[in-house]
Amino acid sequence: ERLAVFFPIIIFSSLSRDEGPKIKELKTLYQSSKKEKTNKNNLKYLVIKTCIGLFLSISRYKTRLEEMNKEYSDQISTLRENIEHIRDQYKQEKISKQLTLPNTETEWNERETELIEKERKIQEQTESLKSKTLQLEDKRKEFDQEKEDFELKKFRDQNTINVEMKRLKRAHNLMTIEQEAWDEEVDKEKEQMKKMKQQLEKIRDNLLGEQEIFGAEKLKLATEKSKIDVLLKMNSGVDLIQSKAEAESMMQVAKATIASVKETKEKLQDEKARLMDLEQEVTLRERMAEKMIKMSEQKQNEGFNALEEAKRLETSFKHKSDAIQQQLAELSIREHKLTKVSDQTSFKHKSDAIQQQLSIREHKLTKEKFEIQREKELIERRKEKLFAFLPDMEQTSYQTVSISNWI
Repeated sequence: ERLAVFFPIIIFSSLSRDEGPKIKELKTLYQSSKKEKTNKNNLKYLVIKTCIGLFLSISRYKTRLEEMNKEYSDQISTLRENIEHIRDQYKQEKISKQLTLPNTETEWNERETELIEKERKIQEQTESLKSKTLQLEDKRKEFDQEKEDFELKKFRDQNTINVEMKRLKRAHNLMTIEQEAWDEEVDKEKEQMKKMKQQLEKIRDNLLGEQEIFGAEKLKLATEKSKIDVLLKMNSGVDLIQSKAEAESMMQVAKATIASVKETKEKLQDEKARLMDLEQEVTLRERMAEKMIKMSEQKQNEGFNALEEAKRLETSFKHKSDAIQQQLAELSIREHKLTKVSDQTSFKHKSDAIQQQLSIREHKLTKEKFEIQREKELIERRKEKLFAFLPDMEQTSYQTVSISNWI
């Protein structure tokens, strides 16, 4: 995780200030996505980070191809200048040395020795040129092999981008389906909550009405009890006994009524407490549902933005790949012309210049091959991190569905 965070920062710190608008735009997107990153499942952050690596690799390849193009152009110009110089030198020697027949035997011997020496030098130059030509052919084969490796790498990178785009589209479709199902469940839950609130209001009104009725009955019983006490004090004899018996029976009935009222009141209080708990639970579920809706909308917006950004970067990658392919074709044509010129030339100083340039080219190709291998390993690491991110996103979707089912 530390490498995934600090590696893009190291890349940005090593870039020059005169880079193009694409790199600056990617840096701005990376910084904004880095500020918005809250966990490992930030899709936009990982997609932009992976595309930045691919875009920088393409920029490096383009720079190398431009350098190679410039080197081949310089080589061709140098060879043409050498040919013109040799032609001028030959013309001057031909003019300065008019073909005249020697007069003496000594002159004939000197001329013969000179011709033999020239023939030997020409033979040596021819053999050296053949050796240099073979070496040049070997270098050309190595260059062709590296070009094929580059084409293969470009093809693999393109396939990787296509696979990632398909994964992103599948994840987006899955997220859309889950969002629709979640919205439907939320609507149903809201409707149920609305009905439960209406039932709670109705039960609360009934409880208040029953409490008022019980209070009135309790007051009525107390009034009747006081009246009975007064009658008991005023009456005597049989009426007193009869009134006392009636009063006792009424008192028993009143006590039973009061006990029933108390029991009913306790039940109503328990029901009221249960309804209040249910109301609090409904309110809590409603808040959780609203929070999950906001989180789902945020995830969906991030998925849309990341998908659009990936499409735009894929288009840019295609344009860069086409430009690189065109430059490779131009380099192949120039290489063919260079080989043809080398076959027609038979002079030693030209072969030495080619040998020196090929040595420099071999050193650069070795260095570029090492850098390409290193960039390939970095791209593979980014691919592994992006592949590891997709299962986490599916697990998050599953957890969202589980929470909605619980609600």
